[in-house]
Amino acid sequence: MVAGVLGGFGEYFGVDPTIIRVIFVIVTIATGFLLGTVAYLVLWLIIPTEDAVDRPIRDSMRQNVEEMAQSARNLGSEVQATLSRERRPEERRDRLPLLGLILIIAGVLFLLGSFDLLRWFYWGRFWPLLLIIIGVFFLMRRR
Repeated sequence: MVAGVLGGFGEYFGVDPTIIRVIFVIVTIATGFLLGTVAYLVLWLIIPTEDAVDRPIRDSMRQNVEEMAQSARNLGSEVQATLSRERRPEERRDRLPLLGLILIIAGVLFLLGSFDLLRWFYWGRFWPLLLIIIGVFFLMRRR
């Protein structure tokens, strides 16, 4: 999906690329992301694209490096555009009370839980709910 490396493996071995991608993601997560990320970048660098199969390896690698650099520039431009987008100060002020309310409710629940006043409340289900609420807050904030 990024550079076509795993899709190319799937095509070469006659396997659905989605299966290859899922296996790769699982292995990458299991190894702490570093091994999978480095392996993907190296494979992206050394495996020739379909149109460069007949070219010398040096030319193919040069083309892959240029493609990687262009992808990095595009990503950098997108990140910069996202971070530099100006917001009106009133937009920020409108949503700050919502974040404050979420934090106050979470604090009250933790305080009551520390005094063992909420025996019925299962804390293991609260964390995902809190993360969802904060995620929704940030998504609403983007608009």
